[in-house]
Amino acid sequence: MNIDNNTSLAKLVRVAILGLIMVAFLRVPIMATKDCRDFAIIYLSSISWIHGTNPYERGPFYNYWSEAGGPPEEIPGWPSFYPICTFPLIAPLTLLKWPYAKIIWTLINCGAFIGLLILLMSMINYQLNELKVIVVFGFSLFFTPSLVAIVLGQPVILSMLCGVLSFRENRANRWLSSGIWLAFSLSLKLNLGAIFLGYFIIYRRWKIMGVSLLILVAITSIGALKLGLSDFSWFGSWIDNLQVVSKEWATTKPALNNPNSIFLLNIQYPLYMFTDSKFIANAIAYTIGFIEFIILLIVYKYNEGLYGNLTMLTTIATIVIISSYHRLADASILILLLVLIVLSLKTKFARYGKLLMVLFLPLYLPGPGLLQNLVARGVIPTSIGSLWWWNTLVLPYQVYCLSLMSIVMMFLVVVDKRDLSIFTEAQRLPHNLR
Repeated sequence: MNIDNNTSLAKLVRVAILGLIMVAFLRVPIMATKDCRDFAIIYLSSISWIHGTNPYERGPFYNYWSEAGGPPEEIPGWPSFYPICTFPLIAPLTLLKWPYAKIIWTLINCGAFIGLLILLMSMINYQLNELKVIVVFGFSLFFTPSLVAIVLGQPVILSMLCGVLSFRENRANRWLSSGIWLAFSLSLKLNLGAIFLGYFIIYRRWKIMGVSLLILVAITSIGALKLGLSDFSWFGSWIDNLQVVSKEWATTKPALNNPNSIFLLNIQYPLYMFTDSKFIANAIAYTIGFIEFIILLIVYKYNEGLYGNLTMLTTIATIVIISSYHRLADASILILLLVLIVLSLKTKFARYGKLLMVLFLPLYLPGPGLLQNLVARGVIPTSIGSLWWWNTLVLPYQVYCLSLMSIVMMFLVVVDKRDLSIFTEAQRLPHNLR
C-alpha cells in the first residue's frame, strides 16, 4: 500500500511511532526511582534549610535522612554544593518522605523533558505528527546526557525548560515574564542558567537581566533569612563544599590519577594531559571561552531571526560547556543543537548540519566510563589502558567532539553571518518568529 505523506493514515502511523518511542522512554523514570542520588543531596539539604540548620554541614545533613525515610544505602555521599537560592524552590517536596519525594521529582523531570520538546516544536510551528518532529523526539528521548540527568535526579532539565521559556518570552517581547523564567533557571542550576544569561548579555536585554537579578536576590534573601540574619556560617560551609567538589571533580585536579576527571565535558583534562600543568590547562580553557564570547558580542546583530537566535544560544552552550566545569548531564542543553540540525538538513546549510550530526552522535555512547570498564574487565588489555595516547586521545573523545562542535558553531555565527535565515518555508513560522 502506498502511503502518501499527507494522508490521514500516514499521520496515524507517525503518531503510532511517536507513541512507541514514548513507551520505550518509560524505562527511564523506572530507573530514576531506584537512583536519584543527585536529587537526594538537594532534598536533604532543603530539609536542613527548612529546619533552620546549616544545609552545608555534614552533621545536621545526615541526621535528617532517617527521619525522611531514606534507606541507609541511598544516603548522599556529601552535603550540598548548590547555592542557597535552590532550597526555597525545592522545599515543597520536603513535605513528602524520601520514597515519595523522589517519585514526584522524577515525574516532574520527565514531564519537564516532554514539555521542553513540545515547546521547541511549537516555537518552529511544527505539528506532532510530522516526520521531523518524530525524528527530534526519537533522538532526544534517547539522548544519553538527558537520560543521565533524569536518572540522577538532576535539576538540569527543569532549569533548561525555564531557560527556553525565557528565550521564547523574549522573542515575543515579554521582558517581564522572560526575566522571571531566567531567574528560576539560574536558581535551579546556576551553571546551566548561565548559558541563557550569556545569551541575554550578548543581545543586550538589560530589562530581562534586571528583572532576573531582582528575583534571584529575593529568592536568595529568603534562603538566607531562614537561617538567621546574624549567622552567615553557612556561606563559609558552602565555599568549603565547593572546594571539596572541585578537588574531586573539577578543574583543580584534572589529572590522570583523578578518575572523576574523565567524566567531565570541559577541556581541562585533555589540556592537562598535554601540558602537565593545571594552571596552563585552566588558563587556556578560560581564555578560549572568553575570546569566543567577545567575538559573539561583536557579531550578534548579524544573527537575528529564530534560526539565528537559536544558533547563537547553542553556540554559547558549547562554549560554556567546554571551557568550565560541566558533567555529562549538563550536555542536555545540546538538544537545541539537534533541533537546528534537523531544521537545516534541506537547506544550503545541510553540510554543516550533517557534520554537526556526526559530532553529535558520540554523545549517545556511554562514554569513557564504558571504556574504563572494558579495561578493568580485561576486554581491552590493561597495557593499553595505561598508555598516554589512550588516556589523552581516546578517553576524552566526547570532549573533542564538543570542541569541534564549538568551532563549527562559531563558523556559522561569524563566517557565514551574511545569511542565517535558513528556513525555506518561512510561511510556516508564526509571524512574530519570522
